[in-house]
Amino acid sequence: IAMFLLFASLGTLDYAAVGEKIGGLSGGTITAIALLLFLGAIGKSAQIPLHFWLPDAMEGPTPVSALIHAATMVTAGIFIVARAHPIFEASQAAQDVVMWVGAITALLAATVALVQTDIKRVLAYSTVSQLGYMFLALGVGAYTAAIGLVVAHAFFKAALFLGSGSVIHGLDENQDIRTMGRLRKYMPLTGFGFIVAWLAIAGLPPFAGFWAKDEVLAKAFFHGDYAVWLIGLVAAILTAFYMTRETFLVWFGNERFAAVSAETDVDGDAAHAEAPSDSHAESHEAGMISTESPTVAYGTPPAPARLTHAPHEAPATMTIPVLILAVLAAIDGLIILPFKGFEYLTQFLEPVFETVKPIEAPSFAAGFALTTLAVVVAVTGVLIGRGMYREGLENPSDDPLDRRLGGMGRLFGNAYYFDAVLARSVDGPIRRFAEWIANTVDQGIIDGAVNGVASGVASISSGVRRMQGGVVRQYALVVFAGAAALLIFALVRS
Repeated sequence: IAMFLLFASLGTLDYAAVGEKIGGLSGGTITAIALLLFLGAIGKSAQIPLHFWLPDAMEGPTPVSALIHAATMVTAGIFIVARAHPIFEASQAAQDVVMWVGAITALLAATVALVQTDIKRVLAYSTVSQLGYMFLALGVGAYTAAIGLVVAHAFFKAALFLGSGSVIHGLDENQDIRTMGRLRKYMPLTGFGFIVAWLAIAGLPPFAGFWAKDEVLAKAFFHGDYAVWLIGLVAAILTAFYMTRETFLVWFGNERFAAVSAETDVDGDAAHAEAPSDSHAESHEAGMISTESPTVAYGTPPAPARLTHAPHEAPATMTIPVLILAVLAAIDGLIILPFKGFEYLTQFLEPVFETVKPIEAPSFAAGFALTTLAVVVAVTGVLIGRGMYREGLENPSDDPLDRRLGGMGRLFGNAYYFDAVLARSVDGPIRRFAEWIANTVDQGIIDGAVNGVASGVASISSGVRRMQGGVVRQYALVVFAGAAALLIFALVRS
């Protein structure tokens, strides 16, 4: 609709031409076009309230999740808003909407990620939150900072997803981080790549995530949007915390997969249990066996698979991509350094954003203070997470965070009940309408018409069939009736 309106108003969809002509439209028309474009971007890039599809999309194969969540589909909304920036620059109201939707999404998705127990679902909500950061940057006019975060996010999030895929492979499809622990002992290469990516997304220097996220928050502050900056700062510390929680529950602490094996062996003879005879299990030495893990209402992954062997490192085809992405996540910050002579991404994007007024720090001291604060925030989140999960979990069902959050944990765990509200307000009525269509229109009208025609043809053919019964007297009667009818017709005509 936005493109139709744009073409009807300007006669072109070319970005350069639109940028030159957009100023000639009325403010209301520009705002309408911008908001319609952003509405599409919200759905494409999973922003509140159209975000709920993205966590469910991670149910697919992990390499697909890595592409969807890191570098391809979900960033399309970011690209369209950045590329169409002249339209948004011409409407302050539209920019404010982009900024606030991004900020709220970044915060709410981060709180939901806090309590997830599925290794991939944590990353899925993290993606929603990071996309919110990108829209926040777009809303304040920091387009280069937004693209910088897109690039950095592509590297560290793809590494995290592929690393989680290796973990799932090594644990016989177990995705519950509460039943893992100390996997770096068994999967050192994957663990190294995952940990580097964790440091990047947590925002620790000198990794790419630090420079990208710091740039976004600094631009928001120097643009004068202090409330949005504060929301972004809170989301940053939450990001550092929940990623530290996941990292320590998976790679450090105690080995909880062995404990779960013993606790869930209800027959008491785990040592003598027969291992499944599938090809994957046969390639490893049989050992620990686990069945079900503790469950909670929302976001709980399937019960751990029956672990018939010690965790193992993934093959080279799986570990090498993780390591390559980890290296890129570590050094990618070099292209977005906010220092003269190192602003490679800014120079690369300058032809696209040459008309955008840059957001500069009023002084070196102000920029340095914000950078220092960003480091403190990231380190604080990491230290809190480390202090809480350094030793792992004594009991997989007893997460210390659940006790601290109380009722808020249920709210976060149910993703603010967006899915429940959607099911009641949208899914339910649509299902009932579809059932009415199926019963009334499809079966009653369409099927009724088809069946009625078939029934009518069958009745006519049955009557005609009786006329061909082979009885001579019936034939004579028909001939007589036909002749009489023709005679009467001739008399009437004459």
